[in-house]
Amino acid sequence: MRKRSLNSALYPVLFILASIACQKPSHVNGASSLAEIPLVLSVSLSDTLPAKALTDADLPDVKGIKVQYADGKYASYFDYHGDRQRVMAVIASLPFSKGSEIADTSCRNISAEILHVQQQGLPVSEIGYAEFFWSGSGNREAFECLKPPYKHTLLFDKNSTRIFHRIELAG
Repeated sequence: MRKRSLNSALYPVLFILASIACQKPSHVNGASSLAEIPLVLSVSLSDTLPAKALTDADLPDVKGIKVQYADGKYASYFDYHGDRQRVMAVIASLPFSKGSEIADTSCRNISAEILHVQQQGLPVSEIGYAEFFWSGSGNREAFECLKPPYKHTLLFDKNSTRIFHRIELAG
């Protein structure tokens, strides 16, 4: 008898919770619409870069996160150790789309201000998921390389071999 009365007492509470959960939030984690709420997945650097590039950069099995949006755009974030010059040479030599109007043949240095402006254009939720990339930029040197349809942003720690790598599907 107690079980039945407990269950019947929970039904109204469950109904209220379900109706709240089904409502569309107007502002979640800095996103202004549901289309900006990303799906976060585990990803490997080998999912984006060719096997030869990974071998040339001596990056065997690097794991990271992929922040995927409903419109198909995404950014993958990685944190690994490597040789700065080798990694930049490999990224610079990556192929790019044949019809690309703009593509880099080398990685170019970008200022902390440019990096900050790029960060400001992102949903707060993405920045939160990739906090390891966006925090501590004062102790890092930033480079960018456009390889359509991708944009690579590399942050090199000034005091170690640590590399923070963002690969954005620039569409």
